[in-house]
Amino acid sequence: MFSVRQKREISEDVQEILKKTKHPELPEGEIQFTLNVKGAQSWSWAEIKNNGVVRNPSVNPHNEKQDSDSHPDPLDAAIEATDGDIDLVEPTEA
Repeated sequence: MFSVRQKREISEDVQEILKKTKHPELPEGEIQFTLNVKGAQSWSWAEIKNNGVVRNPSVNPHNEKQDSDSHPDPLDAAIEATDGDIDLVEPTEA
């Protein structure tokens, strides 16, 4: 549903929002979380985790191509965003 870049940006924003709460039960360092996003269709979804736990993100070429702010070559952008440590997955059809 989202490109690697978009997931990383969303994760950073969620991390910042959580830290701003200064809730006493949150850890000092990185906060671990999982955000499940359901799209309009049953096949459209995303799972976004805190960036620290996503060491080798899966890249769906379809999602990368939909990222209009991405690099001219979306797969190159995904590789850049992950320092080349990615798993390529085939997009699924509805």
